[in-house]
Amino acid sequence: MSSEQEWLDALCVRQRLDVFGELAGGVAHQLNNALSVVNGYEELLLEALDDESSKAAPDIDELRTRARTVHTWTGTALSVARRLHSMSAHMREERGPLDVNGLAAEAVDLCRYRCERENILLIADLSDGLPLVIAHPGELLQVMVNLVQNAREAIDRANGTDGGTIRLTTTGHEGGVCIAVEDDGPGVAADEVESIFAVGRSAKSGPGVGLGLPVSRRIAQRCGGSLSAEAGADEGARFLIDLPSE
Repeated sequence: MSSEQEWLDALCVRQRLDVFGELAGGVAHQLNNALSVVNGYEELLLEALDDESSKAAPDIDELRTRARTVHTWTGTALSVARRLHSMSAHMREERGPLDVNGLAAEAVDLCRYRCERENILLIADLSDGLPLVIAHPGELLQVMVNLVQNAREAIDRANGTDGGTIRLTTTGHEGGVCIAVEDDGPGVAADEVESIFAVGRSAKSGPGVGLGLPVSRRIAQRCGGSLSAEAGADEGARFLIDLPSE
């Protein structure tokens, strides 16, 4: 094993924590939004109840409606928090036979909130009857989340508030399973199809960048599979995870 592969293996855990931290930050932001709305309407409700005039009566129904909306927001936030707890549990599990569709659905649920905030439609298109693959659940989930996050950031850089679409697809083939993450962002130039997997190569700026794709490729290789990109500049990007069945 090369020194670079050993280094990437060591980075897998750290990079997983980075992904977990970003998702947890999104949950904290969502909970803060919900609690802010709760506090605001609580003050309005108290003011309405203190007002003994008949003008307060029509406002009560509106406040009840808004309270139900807040309840929905809080339920959504708690759902995402449960998903994060599930993701943490996956990280502690051992390598073994996995249902790819279950992890793919979980990756979509974990990333949906951030995508919705940036006007990005995140779609899961999962084929039935897929064979099991041998992998570490936390690592494979990490790869899918990485690819969706990269797609979201690429769309945001290219389209801004206009948003876009990300599609996570699973399909079976003779001897394995293919997981595809596609977006309608700026795409990948033909001469960059391999270079984007080099350590330190990133379209972003700042510390800790340029690790997601090489770490993800290394995880796929440890499962006996591969991670590749298809050229399609100005036509969106398409990343393919190909894994052998058990």
